[in-house]
Order: sequence, then C-alpha cells, then structure tokens
Amino acid sequence: MTFFLDPRPWIARRTFRSAYPRILRDPICTEALFEAVAPQPGERVLHVRKADTVSVIALAKLQPEARFVSLEPDERSLGATVREIETLGAANVQPVTASEPRRFPFADASFDKVVSSMNLHTEAPEPRLAMAREMLRVLRRKGLLYAADLDAPTTPQEQGFLKVANFVLGAERIQPHIDGTWPDVLAAAGFSRPKRLASNAFESLRIGVVRAQKR
Repeated sequence: MTFFLDPRPWIARRTFRSAYPRILRDPICTEALFEAVAPQPGERVLHVRKADTVSVIALAKLQPEARFVSLEPDERSLGATVREIETLGAANVQPVTASEPRRFPFADASFDKVVSSMNLHTEAPEPRLAMAREMLRVLRRKGLLYAADLDAPTTPQEQGFLKVANFVLGAERIQPHIDGTWPDVLAAAGFSRPKRLASNAFESLRIGVVRAQKR
C-alpha cells in the first residue's frame, strides 16, 4: 500500500510564515488607519498592536499634544518600542504590556480613542469577542474605536492569500475576513454603528479600516 502526503498544508504554512511579518510591517496596514484616527490635542489614545506591526510613534510625533499608550504583545516588542521612543524622542508615548492575556491593564473609560492594528484575524471567536469587549470597556462614553484588519477579497490574488491564511489559522478565524463580516464582532461586543472607512489593496491582500463608537 502506498501513502501520499498532502504537501499543501506545509507549503501554506511556509508561505504564510515568510510573507506575514513583511505584510504586518508594511505601511498599508496603518496608513489609512492612522489617517482616520486624527488625534486631537488633549486626547488619550490607546494603540493595541501585534508584534511586527508599525508602531504608533510616527503618529504621535505628528500630534505632540495628544497622549498615546501602546499596548505591546510581548517583552520583545516592548523593548523595541522603548528603543524607538528614545531614538525619535517621542515623549508622548507610553509603552506597556498586559500581565493578563485577555485583560487590558487600564481602568474603565480611560481613553478617548482605541486603535487596533491587525489584531482580530488571529483570534478564535471567543477571544476575539473578549478583546473587542476590552476595547469597549476602556473607552470613554462616545469614544471611538478604529480597527484595521484583513478585508474581503475582490481579486483572485486576494482570495489566494486568504486561502493560505485559512489553511494556517483555520476557518473560524479567517471566514469573517473572507466574507467581510469581521466588523460584526464589534457590534456583538456592544459598539454602535460600525462603519467601514476604507478598503485598500496591497499586493495579494486587502486591508479594511472600520470605525465604531461606544454608546
């Protein structure tokens, strides 16, 4: 009897691991997002980021009268952000890490705006909803959430990337991004009026930007 091993999962994982960090570092993941945030003097803004995504420091430099907190995913990312702050002299950015994975280390109603960079597609449904609820909890009344994430594909190339992501991360994580329903988790968490502000193509994928408000 002859057994044949399916090489597709191995190829998908290898392709994803090599391309994914480069994608996260590309400005396409944050340009439209940061433009939409438009921080105002005196506002307190929380940036929730994944490792390898662009930091909020460039945005903070453009608006020195706003205050920024960067929630870092791990100690390596924290150290890199601290060094970047020291190099660029961004005195209005405070980097922190969370001691509890699913609990933000901030009091209720601490921020005017929350910015989420590419966080939702790597979480299973329950942790994804818990994260959205934490973003809601730390916002002040009428505060705004801005989220950038993988968006519904419109070309065969974009469909191909999400098929690879589906192989690696699983359908329960990627399906809402394939069909474009990923902002629904924000409404489920208690946000009102989720609205897609942008959907921009980058090589073989599409990044969407959504805004939602705390009632």
